[in-house]
Amino acid sequence: SSASAADDPPALGVAPEKLAEAKCAIGTLAQPAGKKQKVSAQRILDALEKALGRPKGEWSGVLLRELWATLEQHEAARALSADHEEAWLILAGFLLRPGFGVTMDASRIDRLWQIVRGGLRFAGKRSKLQEYILWRRLAGGLDRARQEALLDAEQNRLLEPKSAPPELIRMAGAFERLGQEQKAALVEAMLTTVVELAAEQKDCAAWLAALGLLLNRTPFHAGPETVVPPDLVEATWDALRRLDWASPKFEEAQTLFLRAARAVDDPRLNPPRSLRESIAGKLEKSGVPAARTMRLREVVPVQQADRASLYGEALPPGLILGDGG
Repeated sequence: SSASAADDPPALGVAPEKLAEAKCAIGTLAQPAGKKQKVSAQRILDALEKALGRPKGEWSGVLLRELWATLEQHEAARALSADHEEAWLILAGFLLRPGFGVTMDASRIDRLWQIVRGGLRFAGKRSKLQEYILWRRLAGGLDRARQEALLDAEQNRLLEPKSAPPELIRMAGAFERLGQEQKAALVEAMLTTVVELAAEQKDCAAWLAALGLLLNRTPFHAGPETVVPPDLVEATWDALRRLDWASPKFEEAQTLFLRAARAVDDPRLNPPRSLRESIAGKLEKSGVPAARTMRLREVVPVQQADRASLYGEALPPGLILGDGG
């Protein structure tokens, strides 16, 4: 009602009784599952939408973090079952995305790091895949040392990436703060894999998406010192130019090259003009409008929409998107 709306705390935009009901919905995670009802993140998100009276895409960053505080209190629920742990990890990623943008987010990420790096309660494939997705969603809140630590643990799988799950590959791609050498090694390994998968007509979307982020000329969180040299963009073009970028199997190559071959002011990072022209021509033949390929032909300032697109999911309203520090 309008009376309760007037009492809403302005930052949260939700009446206290609605917030209390939402926190109770998160609290159901701490109960053992009944025989009929499996615990799932989707079920809890549905209950939260009902309690708060608005779709989850409209929850502000401040409200999401308030809900995280309740989820954090129930972290021990992860030990109840693999379903509980999976639901907890999915909710953590949703409530803390994109890992920065709300006051005190650094300390929230510190706490999450402590919880998850303390060890998964169910070390099977399901929890592990959710952990990869969690860190990908929150990559902007992880400093270089943490990004390196996560990849060090997966070194063997990443350098033989054909055996790696797509979730791991996408996580690695999201880690912008890695140094040039580590990024270059990942690019070379992933490029080899894409060529092999493409030759077998197998799905390589995750590898193409990760390559686009690792080769990106304009990273969101990291400085120019992390951007790999343009000769890697050229090597990637040479390896992938013969694929049909308009086919559903390889259309992720369009986004890859819109990022990798973007014109930038720094001559050390800018791919050669002839290369950018060749790539722009191939993109246009693949159906990419000239309005989008213009960024390959001339320096176009990075827009907020370009930054948001790096996340692969909608960002909560009301975030402060500075440098992601």
